[in-house]
Amino acid sequence: MNFSTESKNEKSIKYKIVLSENQMKWVDIQKMIIKAKPDFESSNVPKSKFRKFFHQVVITNKFEILIMGCIILNMVQMAIIYDGASDLYSYVSYHSLIHSHNLIYRF
Repeated sequence: MNFSTESKNEKSIKYKIVLSENQMKWVDIQKMIIKAKPDFESSNVPKSKFRKFFHQVVITNKFEILIMGCIILNMVQMAIIYDGASDLYSYVSYHSLIHSHNLIYRF
């Protein structure tokens, strides 16, 4: 006997004692919904070549890492000025960082 099969059978027997047949159907449907995973990559592909190219770029992991890097850099940029910092330090470092970020984000 297979342990996993017996375990599933035991659980279903416990549910049958407590739940009605309609409730069991509802539980089965909910399990199927949880297991279902839609295939967005193949169902939402644009037909235009221009839009298809950008769609292919956006769904890659490299693009996701790039966006995450931009978000982290933005957080660092916002966190560079802290309470109690000298005005000269915060002014110089903040403006040089903003200038370099603007150069990066522009290209």
